Amino acid sequence: EYTMSEVMAQNLNLTEGTAVSISTAQELKDLATYTNDGKNTKGVTFKLTDNIVLNENVLNEDGTLNETSIDTFEQWQTIGNLTYNNGVVTEIAVFEGVIEGNGKYISGIYIDEAEKYGVGLVAMLKNGAIKDLTVKDSYMYGERRVGAITGVLDGGLLVGCASEENYLDANSFSTGGLVGEFMDGIIEKCYNTSYVEGNSESGGIVGQMRGGSIYQSYNNGIVQNRVEENGGIVGILRKG
Repeated sequence: EYTMSEVMAQNLNLTEGTAVSISTAQELKDLATYTNDGKNTKGVTFKLTDNIVLNENVLNEDGTLNETSIDTFEQWQTIGNLTYNNGVVTEIAVFEGVIEGNGKYISGIYIDEAEKYGVGLVAMLKNGAIKDLTVKDSYMYGERRVGAITGVLDGGLLVGCASEENYLDANSFSTGGLVGEFMDGIIEKCYNTSYVEGNSESGGIVGQMRGGSIYQSYNNGIVQNRVEENGGIVGILRKG
């Protein structure tokens, strides 16, 4: 087993079956850098061994952005990266491994990018898994496909995850408490207590659902749309 710091220091490209521990904010940032550099995550397990705070006091007590401290916040670079141009999505880097939250939380994610596609802790989770992880006290604003855990879920598993007291917003559509766009896979035993907003297709768990299944999950957060189509669990169900 490696630490994420060791992976970066040795410039490793990990192979399937490898386990990596993450215990600090810097090591979480290193995971984003490692993934966005196009290195292998498939079959690799990244395990949180401590709670991680990326920024402090991102939100005010009423859940709005703490604008008085905004200049001190470090923008989060998503784990993975997608682009969207003229209706075409390009998967520049996707996360295909496993994040074992181990009952820990990540707080203080700050993303304010009005033209970003695929906004969340992870931009796109593809045939991987995120387990037993809470994202809380974070602010995420993008163009479309916004979710506290992952902007897009395409295959794989989200289980035992929570979005707690975050502010999530898309200036276009597909905002979900946990997942912006759900294409395939399973979401199980997850919940949301965050504020979710967008122009349309906003939902407490998933913004836009194109496939997959949701089990034993609930929403206690406020979901609002500026234009149309919102739902307590799913903003718009196209297939599933």
